[in-house]
Amino acid sequence: MDLVEACRPLNRSRLSAAPCAWIPAISIFVDERYDRSDVDVLGPQQRQHIARVLGRHGWRQLTGGVFAGPHGRLVLPRLTPNLSEDPGHAFAALRGGGRQAALATPTQVIFLTLTAAVGGLDAERENDLLDLVHEQPANLDKVAEWLRRSSGEGEFDRIRVRLAARQEEGRLLREQHAFRSRLPA
Repeated sequence: MDLVEACRPLNRSRLSAAPCAWIPAISIFVDERYDRSDVDVLGPQQRQHIARVLGRHGWRQLTGGVFAGPHGRLVLPRLTPNLSEDPGHAFAALRGGGRQAALATPTQVIFLTLTAAVGGLDAERENDLLDLVHEQPANLDKVAEWLRRSSGEGEFDRIRVRLAARQEEGRLLREQHAFRSRLPA
C-alpha cells in the first residue's frame, strides 16, 4: 500500500497524517497535550472528518471503520474505552500488512512498534519514532502504562528521554510558528 499517497488528502485537510510503513499504519495527530487518563483513540469527530476527506478522494467506506481506495484498505480499529487496556488486540488482525493499513494515533504507533520489536529497535526504527514524535506528539505516559511488564518495556525505558526531548523540540517550534512539517502534502 502506498501510505504516502494515502496521507496526502488527509494532510491537505486540517489533519496531520504520517506514513508508518513498518507497522503498516497512518499516524493521525489528535491533540498537542496529553493527560495520563486520556482515552487514546480517534474520536467520533476525527473519524467523521477522516471519512469525509477520504470520500472526496475516491475512497469508499465499506463499514464504519473500513475504507477501500486506490491505494488499498484503511482500517480504523475498534478500541475499548477501558483506559488501562492496550490497543494491541485491536491491531492484531492488521499485522499481516499487504494492501491494508491502520489509522492510529502516534501513541498507538509507538506502542505497536515497540511490541513488534523483538530483540530491540534498530537505529532506523528508533529514528522513525524520533521523527514521528517531532511531527506528532504522543502520550508517552500512556505508552509506558501499556508496556508495563511487557517485552517492550525495557526498550521504551531506553529511548523515552530522547523521545520526550524530540517531542518537546517539535512542540516549541509549533508554538513559535517556526515548525516546518515534512509530511506528504
